[in-house]
Amino acid sequence: MKRYKIYLDTSTISYLDQTDSPEKMAETHMFWERVKVGEFDVYLSEVVFDEISDCSDKKLDILTSKITEIEYKKIPITNEVISLARKIIANGILPKKSVDDSQHIAAAIIGECDYLVSWNMKHLANVRTNDGVRELTVNENYNDISLIPPSMLMRGGNADESGI
Repeated sequence: MKRYKIYLDTSTISYLDQTDSPEKMAETHMFWERVKVGEFDVYLSEVVFDEISDCSDKKLDILTSKITEIEYKKIPITNEVISLARKIIANGILPKKSVDDSQHIAAAIIGECDYLVSWNMKHLANVRTNDGVRELTVNENYNDISLIPPSMLMRGGNADESGI
C-alpha cells in the first residue's frame, strides 16, 4: 500500500480546537490519531506556522502542542513557491486576497505531496480549485495533487479501501 504524502494546511490543525464545530473537531481528532501513528508522510510550510502564530495565546499553545505530537517535514517558502502561488492567483484559481492559501497550494505542489488536506472548502477543498490546480500542474509540469478535507482520508480502514 502506498504511503501518501500529505500537506496539512492551518485549518486542519486549527480544527483540533474548534469547539464551535464539534462534528468537524471530532473528525479531525480521529484523523489526527492516524497522523500521530505515522500513517502518512506529513508536510507543513512556514505559512502554517505564521497563521498559527496569529491565534490567541491559548489556542496557539494548544495547536503548537498538537504539532509536537507528529513527525513532519517543513517546506520552505522559496522563490519557486512564491512564483507558483502568484500563478495560482493570476490564473484565477484563487482570488487576489488569498495569498496564504495560494502559498499552501504551491508549497504542497513543490513538496510533491499527493494531497493537501484542508477544512477550507471555500478556497481550497472544492471542485473548482481542484480543477484549476490540476490544469496548472499539467501546464507547468508538476505532479498532480488533490485538495481534500480530512474526512476523505478517513473513509474505510486505509486509502485503498476508501476509493481514493
